[in-house]
Amino acid sequence: MKSATTLLSILALVGAIASVALYVTITGQKAELTDTLQSTQAELNSARSTNNRLEREKTELTETRDQLSTELEERNALLEELDARYTESRRENAELRSTIAQREQRQAEIDRQLVELRRQLADARSRAAEAETIPEYRDRIAQLEATLARFQLRPDEGDDFANVPRDLAGRVLRIGPENAFIILDIGSTHGAVSRLPMVLERNGQAIARVTLTNVRERLSVGHIAPDSLTDTIQAGDRVTRLN
Repeated sequence: MKSATTLLSILALVGAIASVALYVTITGQKAELTDTLQSTQAELNSARSTNNRLEREKTELTETRDQLSTELEERNALLEELDARYTESRRENAELRSTIAQREQRQAEIDRQLVELRRQLADARSRAAEAETIPEYRDRIAQLEATLARFQLRPDEGDDFANVPRDLAGRVLRIGPENAFIILDIGSTHGAVSRLPMVLERNGQAIARVTLTNVRERLSVGHIAPDSLTDTIQAGDRVTRLN
């Protein structure tokens, strides 16, 4: 009987020790699982934050891509239009040169007539010609001077350019064949308007006179005055308003 009691006591002691050991093990595993859960939760939060940032960047890149695509389509359409007009532009240049030559010839003829009439008027005065002769010379000189003035007058900008910024400036993006025209990085959003006279320059030196002929929202086409070009046009050359 005593042996049985001792055996039961030993078994009870072993059971108690096992229970304590099991409790300690379970408590350790619970703490480890808690740490793992917290670590996993932190990684999840970090992943969510990274995902949100990437989504924002994706949205921004998509908007940038759409904007660049729109600008590229606009430039390509403009280039196609310019290529189609190139032959016409060459013909217009030839006509312009012919018109300028005729105008210069006419102006030279008027100058010659003025010199001759002034000589005749001076001669008439020196010879004390009849009083009614001198007014005829004067009237004829006045008529020729008025005609000459119409040739020499600089076109008036008028109200068309009143709202154009005085400091309007841009850069050359592309040059047309034979330097006939240029594409500029300024448009109506910057204040550019059609027929606006501008100056093409590099390092502060004028290269050519430019007239805007086709103004878009963010781009413009500038026609180069053939007789004004003094150097080869390069991308990046600066254009400023002719004030």
